[in-house]
Amino acid sequence: MDVLQLRITNIDWSLVRAGPLDNTRFARCPVIRVFGATSTGDKACVHIHQTLNRAIAISLKRNPLESKFVRAVILVKGVHFYGFHSSYAPFLKVIMADPGMVQRAATVLRSGAVMRQKIQVFETHISFILQFMCDFGLYGCGWLDFGRYYVREGGKDSGLKFLDSTDADGSILGDIMSGKEAKTRA
Repeated sequence: MDVLQLRITNIDWSLVRAGPLDNTRFARCPVIRVFGATSTGDKACVHIHQTLNRAIAISLKRNPLESKFVRAVILVKGVHFYGFHSSYAPFLKVIMADPGMVQRAATVLRSGAVMRQKIQVFETHISFILQFMCDFGLYGCGWLDFGRYYVREGGKDSGLKFLDSTDADGSILGDIMSGKEAKTRA
């Protein structure tokens, strides 16, 4: 399959009913929609599944209880970026099921309502779309390159192609390529 190139004209996200492409136990999940024109001139709307918003909190060495709002809590290591630190420290990466709930969760963590301890949070000021674009080196009016996708034709006389960026076997996020990777593959 050839590399698909899409010029980013508009990008947003919506919370939709989970389908076979989402690989989740949650009833609803976020899907990023990218609108633009392909390198061949076709207008397209790309749906990118299995993208999750995240916030990072300093590790308390204990996972929170199961929740309908928290999709996963992952222990990661990193270097504090406030102050002068040179060694790694444990952090919790909190992945929310609904990106719209990140600020509310951050407020709860900062207030001390969880385990009666105030928790310092990071990266909650970055919006879901901006975080996605930063993670993959994307920018407005730039090219978004896909190594794997499938085409779903629009309604009668719509002239639109809908491109889903995952298949039933797994996530496409590894197949979103930066500009350098796309040029070497093409």
